[in-house]
Amino acid sequence: MKQSGPKSAQVSRRVPTLRKRHEFLRLRSGRHFHTPHFLLQASQHPADSEQASSGPVRVGYTVTAKTGKAVVRSRIKRRLREIANAVFPTKAKPGHDYVLVGKRQALVGDFAAMKNDLSIALDRVHAKRANGAKRKGKPGRSKPPTGTET
Repeated sequence: MKQSGPKSAQVSRRVPTLRKRHEFLRLRSGRHFHTPHFLLQASQHPADSEQASSGPVRVGYTVTAKTGKAVVRSRIKRRLREIANAVFPTKAKPGHDYVLVGKRQALVGDFAAMKNDLSIALDRVHAKRANGAKRKGKPGRSKPPTGTET
């Protein structure tokens, strides 16, 4: 039997992952960006943690059950994981957490287009708003519809 030599030195490009439910829930209130293939949610580490500004980039992956059965959801997560491992080392900001919520289109979407979408999404969630203003809702929907006035 032939012994194989030492494995080639590969640099691990895997991005650390989020594991706890409370970490995912915290990102729901952060910045987000929709693409045809996924939703990107982003938030800085909590201010009280020692990783607030320079901690590692962490990412979580989730695909809802309405997307498909377990095999389909796993394939979508694998695709999202590969895209994140390719894009996050160069585009993600230190001290931030991200969640990629997979959509059904991620199963058949073009890999290069999905990488481009993730790059654009990262730029958008980190873009500064003019005058530090926060979005207040959809335009033209400032008041709920009212009944008949008396």
